[in-house]
Amino acid sequence: MSKIKFQPQDNLYGLFAVVVISACIIASLGALLGYEKVFFPFS
Repeated sequence: MSKIKFQPQDNLYGLFAVVVISACIIASLGALLGYEKVFFPFS
């Protein structure tokens, strides 16, 4: 029972880790290319 409950939690943490890593990569690219140019292209 404990293992069945724990498995989706592991998957959720894995997904969360991927999202955080992706956000860090995007933020790094944004910093390299110019924050305003990336996030506010129309302003």
